[in-house]
Amino acid sequence: MQVLMNKYKNNTIVMKQYNKLQERVYEVKDLQFRAIEENDEKILEGYAALYNVRSKLLYNSFYETIERGAFDNVLKRDDLDVVLNFNHDNSLVMARTTNGTLQLTSDETGLFFRAVLPDTSYANDVYSLVKRGDIFQNSFAFMPSKDGYRQEPIEGDNADLVTITNVERLRDVSAVTFPAYAETEVSARDDEEEIEKPETPEVEEREEEPIKIDKRDYKFLKLK
Repeated sequence: MQVLMNKYKNNTIVMKQYNKLQERVYEVKDLQFRAIEENDEKILEGYAALYNVRSKLLYNSFYETIERGAFDNVLKRDDLDVVLNFNHDNSLVMARTTNGTLQLTSDETGLFFRAVLPDTSYANDVYSLVKRGDIFQNSFAFMPSKDGYRQEPIEGDNADLVTITNVERLRDVSAVTFPAYAETEVSARDDEEEIEKPETPEVEEREEEPIKIDKRDYKFLKLK
C-alpha cells in the first residue's frame, strides 16, 4: 500500500512540475566555464546542462537526468529565442540567439553555450566574477514535451528517476551565484517561521457598579 501511495504521489508531482518551466543548476567548475578575450571581445562559454548526470533530489520526490540529444530538436526550431542572463534576471541580458551573440550546441557532454558579451557594466562585472572564480555555475530554464520524459521507480528508494528525452521549450541559460534547486523552495515553504501574534493587552478587571434608575424614569417607561 505504501509503495502505491509513493508512486501516486511521485507521478502527481512530476506531471505538475513538467507542465511549467523548470530551472536547473549544474556545478561546472571542472567543465571549463570560462571568461576569455578574443579579438577584443569578452566571451563566456561553458555548459548549461550535462547529459547523463543525476540531479539532486527534486521536490522530495524524484531525481532527474537528461538523455544525450534531448536538446537537439529544440535547437533546430526556427523560432528559437534563448537569452544568456545573470541569475535568470531578464533585465540583465548579456547575449541572445536571435542576433547571433549567443550560440548553443548539443555535443556528447551536454548543452554548450558561447556568448559574446556587450560592453555594459553588469556584463563586465559578470565577466570579471567568472574570470576570478567567484561565479562558476550555470543554469537553464526549460520545459520538456508532453511525452518527452520517462519515469521509473528506483529500487529500494521512495523516489523515482525521471529521464528527460526531449526538451520542447528552452527559455534561457544563466550564470548563477547560488544553486536554486527546486527542493530548496519546497523546504522553505515547509519550514515557515512562526508568526508572532501581538500580545493581547491586559484589561484591568473592575467591579461594575449597579445602574441607578431614577424612579421617575421608571414610571415613564411603564406608561409607554
